[in-house]
Amino acid sequence: MPRRNKKLSKYVKKRPDVIYNSCLIRQFACMLMKDGKYAKAYKKLCTALESVVDKNKPGLSGEDKRKAVVELINQLVVQAGPEVEVKTKRLGGATYPVPVVVRQERKVSLAFRWLIKFSRKRVGDIANCLTQEFLDVLANKGATISEKENLHRMAKANMAFANIKR
Repeated sequence: MPRRNKKLSKYVKKRPDVIYNSCLIRQFACMLMKDGKYAKAYKKLCTALESVVDKNKPGLSGEDKRKAVVELINQLVVQAGPEVEVKTKRLGGATYPVPVVVRQERKVSLAFRWLIKFSRKRVGDIANCLTQEFLDVLANKGATISEKENLHRMAKANMAFANIKR
């Protein structure tokens, strides 16, 4: 039985963003940021999210549009984030790939990381690239979805080692 207190997450003090009052949007903007230019990254992200909302639900404005953007970012996390992943465990000198269930924080982090990675690989302005990547994820296609499916496929192939625990 450990005697120490459990360490709190370093993300306990999550603050929501200014416009949409969403912690997820702020986290995505911080991950998208380069060279400490948060305002620039936040503006590009807002542009991309609003353009996706305009394409999917035209005619929204004001508070309805804000709610639609927050729903959109939640939907992107659900569709792009993996359910299981493979971690390696050492047992008796051998290394086994063991499938484990992904926690919610890691799921969000992986989804955002993949979205940013594959949108940066596209050619053009980052706002347009993010928009296209978001639309691809919503349509259940694209590089982010294939990355998720590869991870799921690896986990399914290694289900024989699922009983190995440490």
